[in-house]
Amino acid sequence: MIDIHVHLNWLGWSAGKIIDYADKTGIDKVCLLGWEALDGAMYYQFRRFSTEEIMEAYSQYPDRIIPFCAVDPRREDAEDKVKQWHSEGCRGFGEHKVRLRIDNPDSIGIYLLCGKLEMPVLFHMDIPLPGVPFWYNADMNGLERVLQECPNTTFIGHGPGWWREISGRSDEDLSLYPKGPIKAGGGIEYLFEKYDNIYAEISAGSGLNAMKRDIEAARFFINKYSDRILYGTDDYFGKSEHLNILESLNLTSSVFQTIVHDNAAKILQL
Repeated sequence: MIDIHVHLNWLGWSAGKIIDYADKTGIDKVCLLGWEALDGAMYYQFRRFSTEEIMEAYSQYPDRIIPFCAVDPRREDAEDKVKQWHSEGCRGFGEHKVRLRIDNPDSIGIYLLCGKLEMPVLFHMDIPLPGVPFWYNADMNGLERVLQECPNTTFIGHGPGWWREISGRSDEDLSLYPKGPIKAGGGIEYLFEKYDNIYAEISAGSGLNAMKRDIEAARFFINKYSDRILYGTDDYFGKSEHLNILESLNLTSSVFQTIVHDNAAKILQL
């Protein structure tokens, strides 16, 4: 098993504690994701997860940790830093979580570079909602332009702004974690059908909510798009809730294995 989304030194989770969690849960490898934003002090609950710390943990557990790098695309040396981290062993880019439109030209430059370096880009997407003081990488229309402009880059979607699009007419419920039946015609389904370089991972409350809000629809979605779904936990690691929901869907062993291992192994070229 591969957990595609874990953060180091968040909520008390040291490298050793993360590996202990992985051992107890049956997870072979964890992807450690960073978070860098030049204006992070203005962000809700911002916590910089430095690539330097990730690489130090990677040096301790090279067989268990897959390092990602996070570089704010507004840095003058952003592309040089991505190249540096790639040369030192980073296999992916993310968590890409900045207050820019997802098709911002600076971001697109990074996406194109990641495509050349064969590094998948894991992004967090939010949208402005009533009472929510933060947003990152809006919007789905911009994402389609990104997928068209960066066909050689693999993207992995995550976050409330992404997972609300599991349902059609998503703007009918403007809560952060929409409830109720999943309707046909969602934005994720549209992108999956049209582009082969976009994936999704089920971590955090957003992915969990998307799976739990309509179990029958989630089962259909997971089975139909099993080759696009990845297992991850984010700030839920140690709780096994994402594994539990997958197991409750009564998936075949082949589909389950595709989600918890095979897709990540393919994207990361393991």
